Amino acid sequence: MSVTSSSAAIHAPKFAADPRVTAVCVHPGACDTALLPLHAHEGGPAAEGAAHVVRLCDPAAEIVNGAHYDRDARIEPAPAATEGRSVRRLTRLADLLVGRAA
Repeated sequence: MSVTSSSAAIHAPKFAADPRVTAVCVHPGACDTALLPLHAHEGGPAAEGAAHVVRLCDPAAEIVNGAHYDRDARIEPAPAATEGRSVRRLTRLADLLVGRAA
């Protein structure tokens, strides 16, 4: 399983605690898609960003379950992704948005 949202940054370690699941948070890089104007001025081809995600999904790839990746490189998560209050707030919002009781 591969995820790329802000919520994923917080939930990847929780999902990774389940031995049946491998979960990481991946930033594929800025990609030239319809969403590009929301966060960058220029980006690479979407296929290039997808290739980073696909590589990490390959069972032969050496990854750390629950880790964060920027393209192919393992990185430390942003402080907000591990700060307790932010985690609780984003979890409540994510649960609300997907229709689970908060």
